[in-house]
Amino acid sequence: MARCAPAPVVPEVTTNRSLEDLQNAFSEQIDSIALGMMLYVTQSKQGDLDGALATLRTLEKIPTCPKYVYYLEANRGPRNSSGSWPGPPGGIITARMTMKILQVIHSVNPQAGGTTEAVRQFSRRPGPARHQIEVLTLDAADAPWNRDFPLPLFALGPGRPGYGYAPGWCRG
Repeated sequence: MARCAPAPVVPEVTTNRSLEDLQNAFSEQIDSIALGMMLYVTQSKQGDLDGALATLRTLEKIPTCPKYVYYLEANRGPRNSSGSWPGPPGGIITARMTMKILQVIHSVNPQAGGTTEAVRQFSRRPGPARHQIEVLTLDAADAPWNRDFPLPLFALGPGRPGYGYAPGWCRG
């Protein structure tokens, strides 16, 4: 984020209220950015990383949520000793945590072997998180092996042999 846009200004937040008092006040005024930020700062100072993250995510649901809240979660939020956020609550990955993955491959022709098979196997990954996987290839749209491919496929070729240059991709 820092390379793409300047960091938003994060206001200085100080409070002398207790954690319990802030939790009660924020639960009664769930749309208060000021109370939420005070709670977040207090939770962070006391080492309650899960609570601080939950507070930021609650603030993000407010329609007028300032950009610095998203910034705090992504870049400056409380971290554990390894420098990363703690895992999802209970270590359970939920359906909300799926990713959209675009695999880019020269060809899905089964005769190509390894890379094509790797893409097929990746799509069969078991587990609770089912990612949305799509494949982009330089095969011709009418290539016979495209019909049996198990994933959504974008065939943008034909590409020229060798490096797979596809003139249709280049737009001036």
